[in-house]
Amino acid sequence: MLRSVLTVFSLFLPVGAMSAEFRIDQASKTLFMDGVIGVADAGEFRRLIAGNDLARLGLSGPGGTLRAALAIGEQVQSAGLATFIPAGQDCASGCALVFVHGREREVGENGRLGFHLPFIGFSPDPTTDSDEKARELERYCRLFSREADGPGREADTGRNAAQAELPAEGPAGRGMEEPGRVAFFRSCIIGTYRMSIILAYKLTSLFREQGIGEEVLTKMLSGNSSKMRWYGRDRAEALNLATPPR
Repeated sequence: MLRSVLTVFSLFLPVGAMSAEFRIDQASKTLFMDGVIGVADAGEFRRLIAGNDLARLGLSGPGGTLRAALAIGEQVQSAGLATFIPAGQDCASGCALVFVHGREREVGENGRLGFHLPFIGFSPDPTTDSDEKARELERYCRLFSREADGPGREADTGRNAAQAELPAEGPAGRGMEEPGRVAFFRSCIIGTYRMSIILAYKLTSLFREQGIGEEVLTKMLSGNSSKMRWYGRDRAEALNLATPPR
């Protein structure tokens, strides 16, 4: 049960060192974002749209950190940018969530949008011993606590969701009194539930606001995190994921 809970929240956490690539075509007032979305990209995106006269955002890439993707999406919506996927390109996972924030949304010929249930790196090998599984769980909870209490967190959803003091580095359960260990992991699990609910609410509100067919979100949240659901231009337009050209 714990793993299914953590699965929903996963991409709010940093996943290694990664960063999208940005370039600007001043003539068409277009910003292009390609590649894996990293935790620093929301800040870079904010800097670029503040310093340039932009009207459109071209997107392609496999996704990345969900928290950063949603932060970029909110900036897209606030700036009133149109979003599009260049012909023949894929925009999946976090990239697709940035895309749906667009004022107008276009999928180029043979372009695709991909959605899946967010996943997590908490997946210990079932053959490993209990200490190794505990270390993997502790790694997740440390990342959760630090990210929830880090810059850019939503008001009252971070520190309250992970307010137990972090244990000393090392295998979970070592160097900690039992009450502290229990409080740490309990806070992590409760916080994960809370942020999962917040995520579901945010996505539901966004899709409704953008007039996107319920099928997309329903299949995304009820599907398997390892299974990507792809939408080509025709299907995307039928579900209002993409808005037909006027």
